[in-house]
Amino acid sequence: RPRPRSPASRRGRYGALALKVTPSAFCTRVAMPLKQAVSVVTEWLLHHAGYPIGRNGVTLVIGQYQLLVADACSGMNSLLTLESLGLLYMRLMNYTSKARNIFLAIAIIPTSFIANVTRVVILVLVTYYFGDEVGQGFVHDFSGLVLFAVSLVGIYFIDRLAGVFFKDGARGQKGAA
Repeated sequence: RPRPRSPASRRGRYGALALKVTPSAFCTRVAMPLKQAVSVVTEWLLHHAGYPIGRNGVTLVIGQYQLLVADACSGMNSLLTLESLGLLYMRLMNYTSKARNIFLAIAIIPTSFIANVTRVVILVLVTYYFGDEVGQGFVHDFSGLVLFAVSLVGIYFIDRLAGVFFKDGARGQKGAA
């Protein structure tokens, strides 16, 4: 008669499956389409603004410079960080409407993407006008702060707009006069 399997042995079977789908593999699969989208939108915006820009995959060519949209520029890290900040914001605001919270959580995704495109556009223009050393130096690091500022302001305005459609105050405000 076969012995029943213990919960530990069942976890072992599924644990092997979990090893095949690691967070880095997931992030890589999501980051590539994000990099592609960021480079396509950046090229489109700058081309329509009259800049001499071209694109080959995720490499942007403007003037004499070739700029690679790297994994870090895909926006995956900022998306995860901004989603966490957005969830913290929703927790601090203490909204009672599940629909409003779901709307805000979903709205963070395009807001993060727009902020990331803004960052890449700024870096491309800084490199075009001031050179590669300036674009890859302090400005590159500082542009991360711009990304978060644009995102947080965007989330705030989306929340104000959501207040028009979702008639739900924060829990702490219901009894206020």
